[in-house]
Amino acid sequence: MSQDKSTDSDTQEVLIDRPLPNTESNEKKKKMVQLNLEAVSQSVKNTVISSKPASKKHRVSSSDMSTDSDIADEIRSIHSDLDEIMKNMVTKSALEEIVKKTVKDTILVLKGEIKAEIMSEISEEIKAEMKENLVQEVKEEFLENLDSTKKEMLDKSALNSEKIDGINLDINSVRETMSSQAAELRQMKKDLTLCYSEARKALNLANHNHQYSQKNNIKIVGWKEARDERLRPEFCKILNEKTDVNVDPSDILAIHRVPSKVPGPKPVIVKFINSEIKTAVIRKRKTLKSVFSMHDHITPMNAKLIGDLHENPRVHSAWYFNCKVYALVTNGDRHTFECTDNIDLKLRSVRV
Repeated sequence: MSQDKSTDSDTQEVLIDRPLPNTESNEKKKKMVQLNLEAVSQSVKNTVISSKPASKKHRVSSSDMSTDSDIADEIRSIHSDLDEIMKNMVTKSALEEIVKKTVKDTILVLKGEIKAEIMSEISEEIKAEMKENLVQEVKEEFLENLDSTKKEMLDKSALNSEKIDGINLDINSVRETMSSQAAELRQMKKDLTLCYSEARKALNLANHNHQYSQKNNIKIVGWKEARDERLRPEFCKILNEKTDVNVDPSDILAIHRVPSKVPGPKPVIVKFINSEIKTAVIRKRKTLKSVFSMHDHITPMNAKLIGDLHENPRVHSAWYFNCKVYALVTNGDRHTFECTDNIDLKLRSVRV
C-alpha cells in the first residue's frame, strides 16, 4: 500500500510539473494518469475511517478536453480526490489498532458467551448433580426412616401381640366369669320370681287370715268417750233401745278402744261370738247413725286396697264383704282384688 501511495505521488508530481506541449502528448499523459489510478489497490480505495463519503466533483468528458488548462484542471481535480482519499485512508497503525480492538472486542464477546455457556452448562450440571444428590439423600433418608418405622412398628406389633394375647386371656376369663354369673343370675332371677310369687301368696294368705280373724268384728267410730265407761253393757243397752236386735253381754267376746291418728274419740272394736250376731248388728248401722258409725273391721291392707280402688278412674265403686274386697268397674263388670294386685294392670283392658 505504501509503495502504491509513493508511486501515485511521484506520478502526480511528474504529471503536474511537466509541460503539455500538444494534444497528442496530452492524450498520452491522460492515459498514463488513468493507468496509474487503476494501479491503486482496491483495498485502499474501499478502506476509510470516516463515514463521510468523499466529495465527488464533476469530471469533464475526454471529448471536451481540448486545451491544456482543461487537462491541468482535471489533473488537479484528480490530485485533489487522491489527497482526499489519502486523508481518509486507514494507516497501518490505525488498521492494526482497529484489528486489535476488533479482535479484543470479539474475544471479550466470545469470552462472555463462552463463559455464559460454560456457566450455564456448569449450572445445569450442578443442578442435575444437586438434584440427583438431593433425590439420593431423600431416598436414603426415606429408606432409613422406613426401616426405622418398620422396626418400631414390628416391635410395637410384637408388644401389642403380647398385650392382645394377655387381653384375650383376660377376656376369656371374664367371659367364663360372666357366663357363670349369668347362669347364677338366671337362677337368682328364677328364685326371685319364685320368691316374689310365694311372698305374694304368703302376704295374701296372711292378710286373708288376718281378715278372717276379724270376720266377727265391727268397728265403731264417733262413740263419745266417758270416764269409767263400761263399753259392753252400754253397747248392749244402745242396741236393745235403738234396734230390734237383742244382744246379750255374753254374745260379745271382747270390746275395747284402740289408738287412732284421727283426732276425736278413739274407735271401739267389738268382737262377737259368731258372724250371725255380727251381721244382724251391722245391718242396723243406719239406725244407729245418730249415736255412732259402724262398719266391718277390715285389715289395714284391705283398707288401703279399697282406697286405691276408689281413686282409680276405671272403678265405679269398691267394698268389703266376707273377708274379700270387690270392685265394680265402669263397664259394669265386678272384680275381686287381693292386697298384692296391680290395679292398673288388672284393669288395663277397661276403658276409662
